[in-house]
Amino acid sequence: MNYWTKITLVVFALGISIITWVQFNDLTRPSSAPVPVVQKLYFEGTIGGKHSMSLSINQVGGNITGTIVNTHREIRKLKGSISDDERFLFSEYRKDQVTGTFEGKILSNGNMRGVWSAPPGIKHYPFYLNRIQRI
Repeated sequence: MNYWTKITLVVFALGISIITWVQFNDLTRPSSAPVPVVQKLYFEGTIGGKHSMSLSINQVGGNITGTIVNTHREIRKLKGSISDDERFLFSEYRKDQVTGTFEGKILSNGNMRGVWSAPPGIKHYPFYLNRIQRI
């Protein structure tokens, strides 16, 4: 093998090594995007002072998802949002149909207070939910 063939092979191998190292380094570098923090919150209380309910919500930033179990032991999905000043608005769903809307505020003691309304907004009941450790 002549001198120039050896030099060409060494340069080629070095180039492949550098390209491989750069690609591997990009794959193993930590992502600059922050990992979202999921906060799980649990509440129990009443709507209208007589209908019991349990609420389990997941908060990721300002987004809320979760479930509610009502007096009749029916499970409904929850979806909505919460603002920086602890005001929230979320809806409960049975299948894809909205069955109620919760609007209120998380109080300084961690409990929730607000108004639940049924579509199309004819029925309105106050609710108060105590934050608990876990359902």
